[in-house]
Parts: sequence; structure tokens; C-alpha cells
Amino acid sequence: MNAIDVKAMPDASDPSDGAVQGEAEATQATTAPAPTAAAGADDLEPQLKYERLGADVKSILKDASATALCLSEKVLALGTSAGNIHILDYSGNEVKRFALHSQPVRHISFDDKAEYVASCCGENYVSVSGLYTDETNKYTFKRPITVVALDPRYASRKTHEFVTGDVRGRLKLSSQGWLGRNDTVLHQGEGPIRAVAWHGPIMVWASDVGVKVYDTNQHQMFGSIPRPRGGRFPECCECRLYLHQGEDLFVAWPDCIQVAKVLSATDPVSGATSPACVAKVLSATDPVSGAMQRRLKVTSSIPADFFCLDIVIGRHRDTEDRISWLLGAGRFEAALALAEADSSLPRAVFETVVQAYLEYLTAAGKWSAAADSLPQLLKDQGPLWERWLYVFAQARQLPLLAPVLPTKRPTLHSHCYDLVLQALLVDPAHHGLLLSLVSAWPASCFHPTALIDAIAQRMQRPGGDSRELWQALAVLYRGQGRPDLSLAVYLQLQLPSVFDFIQEHSLLSYLDEKAYLLMAIDEGKALELLGAHLDTLPPAAVVPGLLDAMAVAEGDGDAEGHETWRRRLFNYLDKVFTVEPSAAGEYAELCVHLYADFCPARLMDFLQGSQSYPLEAALEVAEQRGMVDEQVYILRRTGNSRDALLAATPNLQLRGRSPPAFCPILQIYILSRMGNSRAALALIICKSAVYILSRMGNSRAALALIIERLQDIPRAIEFVRLQRDEELVEELIDWALRSADTTGQLLDHIGGNINPLRVIQKIPEGMSINSLRDRLRHIIADFRTQTSLREGCNAILRSDCLKLVNKLQAEVKRAMPVDMY
Repeated sequence: MNAIDVKAMPDASDPSDGAVQGEAEATQATTAPAPTAAAGADDLEPQLKYERLGADVKSILKDASATALCLSEKVLALGTSAGNIHILDYSGNEVKRFALHSQPVRHISFDDKAEYVASCCGENYVSVSGLYTDETNKYTFKRPITVVALDPRYASRKTHEFVTGDVRGRLKLSSQGWLGRNDTVLHQGEGPIRAVAWHGPIMVWASDVGVKVYDTNQHQMFGSIPRPRGGRFPECCECRLYLHQGEDLFVAWPDCIQVAKVLSATDPVSGATSPACVAKVLSATDPVSGAMQRRLKVTSSIPADFFCLDIVIGRHRDTEDRISWLLGAGRFEAALALAEADSSLPRAVFETVVQAYLEYLTAAGKWSAAADSLPQLLKDQGPLWERWLYVFAQARQLPLLAPVLPTKRPTLHSHCYDLVLQALLVDPAHHGLLLSLVSAWPASCFHPTALIDAIAQRMQRPGGDSRELWQALAVLYRGQGRPDLSLAVYLQLQLPSVFDFIQEHSLLSYLDEKAYLLMAIDEGKALELLGAHLDTLPPAAVVPGLLDAMAVAEGDGDAEGHETWRRRLFNYLDKVFTVEPSAAGEYAELCVHLYADFCPARLMDFLQGSQSYPLEAALEVAEQRGMVDEQVYILRRTGNSRDALLAATPNLQLRGRSPPAFCPILQIYILSRMGNSRAALALIICKSAVYILSRMGNSRAALALIIERLQDIPRAIEFVRLQRDEELVEELIDWALRSADTTGQLLDHIGGNINPLRVIQKIPEGMSINSLRDRLRHIIADFRTQTSLREGCNAILRSDCLKLVNKLQAEVKRAMPVDMY
């Protein structure tokens, strides 16, 4: 069934209005909000753009006024008060002219293909003419015709249908049949027909009562939209209709617009589909949205009492139009966002938007925001980059622009980069940025030589001697192929990166006397680097610098600094000795002093590993610090073992040999007798004497020192075992039997080195020895264990011998092949 579902919103002047006609359910809608007083008309973006139709229009309207206008996709038709119809293109050029009426044209209509045009002038006839042919038909009626609409399929159908409306309110459908033209009244009785529109099977017309919707396929009216009540200016403007694609219906009354949607409805009984309509009323001040194409194709007529001397075309606003309006309204951010969203926008338009946006930011003092947005906005446009660079330069804002300035794609002229770098030299706060740019920018972008000269001049002025400028100078030197100058700067600034820089550019040979500075930067890395390249940087190139640093610290009264450099010197020489002992031969005496002060435990290793130090100086150091083992070693190397022994044991007779007149150890012994450490010194000397005597082959005297001075039984037993001298064994037993304590100690440590019976048989009768039973039990247990081990070993030995003898016998008994011939 045909039905119309109308959702009406009343005009603000009559809240009660909203009557809905039709068979479907009606729904009340809310009123569209009106603009507030704060938001003026200038703040609302227009939906259309307007332009006057030029070319031939001006001459056409010079002698007559426009009374009717109809648009199509291809051309437009203009009716004038002179009764002519002018076919124009959308530039205003006249394509064709029809002189069909004697009165002002009231209404014009095209078919869908714009091949035919129909018109009326308020008289009792309608003219239909072909645009591409000379065909013109005139259809006469009994009453004056006010509106006309061609069937959209007029050119393709033989019926050549069109609809007319007269002043008596009758709407007639005229069609061509076999017997001639046939007129059918579709509607009447509701006053004059004010407007009519036809698209596809849908036809709508308007009277003073409202709008009717008609289905030409089913030949029935399926709904209506009532005219809003209480409207203003009812006689000023007639109703206007526009049916878009047979679905969207726009009804324009003098003070409001109704928008209707034609939908498809399904009959639940038959299953057939039929159109339905939904309508909504908008305030006259609200923008119309939804059903507009590029051209507002409104089929309309102009009242006879209005005289139009100009034609303005309202077009759909494209992106360029919107951007132009936003820029004029000062909404630069919105204009830029819109331009960036449209990839098809002409480049010139986009650049205009960018220009306006950046000028807006800079005028507002937002230089940082402008600089941050430049890479995204300017992209690879080199001339634009250079232009804005000079704008920033004039405002003294180049430090904000410098971090985002491109160096490739695009690459600007070199003087642009020179200008930026020179500007960063002025303020010390920008020297860090200068360093980062010099490090990041290719040297081909600017002039390094000129910048070096500028930096040198800046360093002579207050605030110019900054670490950042020195580092920038080092980077520039490196770019010019002078890494040696860069190395001098890195060493002066004590930068940790100097180690990587040296290895990267092989600059060890350039260090020379400045190598010691590496120790102050990172001692660990410096030791590894210098120790691994002794052939390139020998100690002779490093030690003088360390000694000079010690001297400077001492001259300044910096005791702590002096000691720090002295320890660094020791660490370096120790590293050299570890890597290559012979490399530090020139400073061997210095090494003795340093080892004695900082690492006494390793002095003996150095004395034994090096042959370059003076023995007298080394002995003096050992004597001053009471280092006995080192003294003994040095004395042995000097060949003074006999003198040392005599000084250590003045009461010991060395088989008739007289002591020498003077000996350093004897001096130490005499001085020790004058102090409070006599016993300790005598003990140290005895140990040294034992070593010396053993080296000289006087085992008896050495044993005497061990048992009489040191009273060290385990050491004496070990000494005797190593000497393998039975006489020494007897002397040791005889000395131990002098007291019960020493006898007990001998029994405790005799072990398997001396036969226990030799000791037990010589123990004097009546000697009281503590824990003698336990000691004897321990000796017997050890003896049994040793006896058991010997027996086991002998049994294994005999078994092995027997097996080997049997094997030998078997081999001997084997037959041997003999060659008889």
C-alpha cells in the first residue's frame, strides 16, 4: 500500500503546529537550535559559495528581467520578462534561444537528459522544445497554466508525458496516445498549484494547503506534507520544490524549509514495495545539510511581481572555499588541518595556508611552535626553508630554528648554515647547540675554516672560553683532516672519548710527552692503552710527563695531588713491568722505591725479574724499610754472603776465616743494639744468615743458626733432610737432647725423616718429658704405617718383577725362524 510517514517539526512561531497526514505513525521532533547572540553570523561557516553568472547574462538582462530559471546537469534555462527562454552554459554563455511567449515566462522544466525544455507564461498553453533539434510543440489548455514539469523520461518514451497546474488548482497529466493527447486530472480543489517536481516515478506538487506526493507507476497519491501554520510573508514568496534522485525532497516555504525522505515500504500482505516519506522542518536560519550536490539544482519559478536583474549561482563549497573562509575568519589551525587532510589540494593553495599559519604564529610570538611545525609544513621546499630562515634571523630566533633545519632533501645554500652557526656563537647558552650541530651537520653544508676563525675570535672575548666551543673546535679540526689538533683539545678538556678517538685515528704517535694526561682522564683505560703499545709509546715518552706533574703539584703545595701522581707513576711502571720487564730498565731504581712504598709484597718479584736496578740503592731501600728477604737476595747478588754471615753471627767461627773490617749488615746489627728492637732485628738477621750460609755450603753453621738462634725444630729437620748429611742429623739430635722441651719437639716432628730409635736410645736417664707415652705411641703408629706402606710397595714390586721375568722367559723360549738357504 502507498503511505507517507511524516515527522514534522513546527515553526517556532506556532509550537502547536505539527499535524501529520498519512497512514503511518507520526513522531514529534525537537526544534533545531538557533545561533546564540554570542555566535554572530560571521562565525558560522557558510554551506554554499555564491557567484554571479556572467558572460551573456549581463546583456540578456539589460533589456529584460529574469522571471524563471531551471537547472540541469549540462545547461540552465533562463526565462525573461520578454517571453524568451535562453539556454546557457554554467559560465553564462548563451547556447540557444527560444522566443515562444508574449508574456513573462512563469515556469521552465527539463527532462533528465536535458534534451527537451518545457515552459509556460501564465497563458493557456505550454511549449515543449528540443535543445538539439528544431522541434517545438505547443499544447493548448482551457485555463491559464502556472507551472509545468516534463516527465524525466520524456525523450525516451513515446507518451511524451508532462504535468501542468492551473490557477483553478487542477493538476493535469498530459500524455500522447494513439488517438491524440489525453489529459488526466490528478488533483484539484486546494487552490492554485504553486510548484511541481518530477523525478523517476515520484511526483510532488505544492498548493496553499501543503505538498502532495504521487507515485506515477501505481497512479496514486501516497502521502502529503501540510504547510506550516502561522508562517510569515505568505504572499511574498511562493513554495519551491526540489526532488533529488527521487528520494530527498526539499520544500521551501517563505520562512522555513521542510526536508523529506522517500523510503521503500513493503506490503505485509502482497510483499510488494512502495514508496514512503519522512519529513522534518528546519528553521529558515539553519543551514540545509544532507542532500546538496556541487550545484544546488532547485527547480523553481519566480513570481511575476518580482524583477530579477542578476543571477547568482550557489555552489557546493569545496576545500579551497572552506580554506579561504577559515583564513579570512582567522581560524588558521582549522585551515591548516583541512589543507593537510586533502591530498588533492593544489600545491599553491597549500603553500598559501602554510604561509598564513606561520605568519599567525610568528606574529603571536610563538616562534618555538612555528619552528617545530616547519619540517612537517615545508617538507623539501628549499626556497621556503631559506625564506623562513631569514625571517627567524631578523627576529633573532635562529636558535629555535637550528635544531630542525634540514641538511639534505633539501640542502640549503651554505650561507644559510653559516648564518645559523655564527648566530649561535654570540650567547654562551647556545654553545652546546652549536656543538651538536657541528657534530651532526655534514662539513660540506657550511664553511669550516670560516667557523674556526670565528670561534677563535669568540674565545678571546668574555664568555668564549667554554668547553662546548673547544669541543666544536675539535670536531672541526677532525673534519679538516687534522686529528692531531683535535687530540690536543680532547686531552686539554680531559674527555673520556679521547681513548676511542686515539684508536680510531691511530694517534698514539702524536701523544709523546702528553701521554701522561690520559692517566688523569681514566687511569684504567690509560694503563691498558699504554701497556699495549709500549713499542709506540715507551716509558721514556710517558714517565717524564708524570714526573713533571708530580713536580708541579709539589711546587703548588698540593701534597695530595703529588701523592696521586706518584701512585699513577707506580701503576704505570708496574704495568710496564708486567707486560715487558725489560722495558722499564731505565727507571728500575725508581721502581724499587715505588714498589717499596706502594706494594712491598711485589718488590721481591721485581728484584728477581729485573737486572737493571743498582744493587747498592736497592739494598739501601730494603735496609731502610727492614725488608730482610729482599736484603738477603740483594746481598747474595752482590757476592757479600760471607760478610753478611759474619755480621749476623759475630760469635760464629767459620773454620778459621776472619771477618771483614766492614759490612752493612754488621752496621744494622750494631744500631739495633742501641734501640729497643734488638731481639726482632737479631731474629731477622739470623734468617738472612741461614740463607746466606746455605748458599755458601756451610750447612753446619746454618744449622747452628736455626737451632740456636731461631730454635725452629721443624725448619731444622727440613734443613737436615735437604742436606742429607748424617753428621748434621747427629748434631741436631745432640742439640735437641740438651733439654726436655726440645727433645719433645724433636719427637713430635721427627716423622719419617729421622729414625726414631736414634733419638730414643740417646735420651738420658731421668729426663722428664711431657706426654712421652703419647708421643711414643704416635711415633710407633707412624712407624707401623710406614712399615706397612713399605711392605705393600715391596709386594707390588716383587709381583711386577715376577711378571716381567716370566714374560722375558716366555719370549726367550719362543722358536725363531731360521733361513736355511
